[in-house]
Amino acid sequence: MNIRRATVLDVPPLVWMWVAMCKEVNGKEPEPYHAAKYFSAMTCRLFNAELAERNMAALAINEETGLVIGCVVAQEADDAREKVFFENLYVLPSNRGAGVARALVKAVLEWGRSRGANVCEMMVKPDLVKFYERIGFQHELTQMSATIDVALGRVNSVGEGGECV
Repeated sequence: MNIRRATVLDVPPLVWMWVAMCKEVNGKEPEPYHAAKYFSAMTCRLFNAELAERNMAALAINEETGLVIGCVVAQEADDAREKVFFENLYVLPSNRGAGVARALVKAVLEWGRSRGANVCEMMVKPDLVKFYERIGFQHELTQMSATIDVALGRVNSVGEGGECV
């Protein structure tokens, strides 16, 4: 396996990996509009000199086949240069358990260190918390989401003491 920094020429495989991740997480492919929007955003992040300075994407390549087997996208935090965060870490299911995710996280951490960062953050699905804890990340916040209609329906049925009525 080879880990390398992505260039603007790697936008198509990055989008392909993002679509595969969306399909796995959501059970369906994203709408074409969203894929086009992601393609555009990745192109800007990797091609625009000002944005490319603060952004990084890395690919994991199978050395035998030359195919992309994993990816990650990282950027400097807007609020502090000493902090980076990453998103869209994805490894094809057939390549999991072989150290690909760990190698991609290492690439982000090394890039962050080279930028002067001393903290790395990400949002993570609950089933992946243990993986990140094993490599030194600490669980700090819990992010939750709800569809607005469901939340409004339940908010309207909660009594004064917090119990549902």
